Formats: sequence, structure tokens, C-alpha cells
Amino acid sequence: MNIIRFQPIFSEMETLRRQVDQIFDDLVTNSHNGNQRDSLGYWKPAIELQDHGSQYLLRAILPGIDGQDLDIQVTKDAVVISGEIRSSQSVSSETSETTESEQPRKYIHSEFNYGKFQRVIPLPSSVVNDQVGAKFEQGILTLTLPKQEAQQVVKIKLGAQDVANLPEAEKN
Repeated sequence: MNIIRFQPIFSEMETLRRQVDQIFDDLVTNSHNGNQRDSLGYWKPAIELQDHGSQYLLRAILPGIDGQDLDIQVTKDAVVISGEIRSSQSVSSETSETTESEQPRKYIHSEFNYGKFQRVIPLPSSVVNDQVGAKFEQGILTLTLPKQEAQQVVKIKLGAQDVANLPEAEKN
């Protein structure tokens, strides 16, 4: 008697379901540890935006970056943070010549983010972009963004005399 291994009819669908589950698990995991990547492959640092009444407080975690390598642009509607994190191997090879005995490092496993990054953070309301405060300590960028005061809506009432002076097209 031959023994035949049982394979369910829907085994391919089960494999596909597991793969889709893995993709969603990766998305959830990456979005919580700051290892997001955009469509161009740039990693996006994790941010936190708080509303403090008259101002917004924006914090971005940027471990391993020198503050001089940051480019911060603030418009009235958004903040753009960009820069580059170099691996220690690329930094050491730029600063010293490699001898014949030195071998390039071969990583077995790395979850560090290297390379260029950019993060565009849309703001819920306009800010006064020429009064932004910035601080960069221990890998955390903190921006204080004063809110622009809301424009006052002015209601204008027209009297009968004012309506009489309007052209015919505007009376209707």
C-alpha cells in the first residue's frame, strides 16, 4: 500500500493568505518602529506632532545623524525634513585610507537606516514660518511652530441705499 501525503485543495490559497498576512505584519511593524520607506525607497524618520494651543510642537527621531547634515524647510502649510545618514563604514573609508590588511565590513544583519531620507509633514493650520524655534539634542529634532492667527470674518450689511447703487447683475 502506498502512502500519499494529503494536500488540501486550497493549499495555494493558504500560502497566499500567509504571504499577505506577512506583508501586513511588516507594514504594521515598520510603521511603529520608525522604519517606514516612501515610494522612492527613502526611509522616513518617526515624528510626533502636538497641538499646544498657540503653537505646534513637532519632534522627529533622527538617531546617528549630525545636525549639520539636516535640511529643514518650513512653509506656512508644511515642514520638510531631509538629510543623509552615512554608515560608519562609509564615514571611515572617506576619512582614512584603507590599508591592504583592512577588509570592508560584511554585515550579517542590520536594521539600521542609512542613506538619504525625507519627511514631509503637512500641518493642520498655517504657521508663522519665520518665527520657528529649533533644537537638536541626542538625536531628537524639536521644532516649535507658532500658529498664524485666524483671519477674522467680517460681515458687511448693505442698506437699501447701497443696494440701489449696485449694477443690475449684482442685485440678484
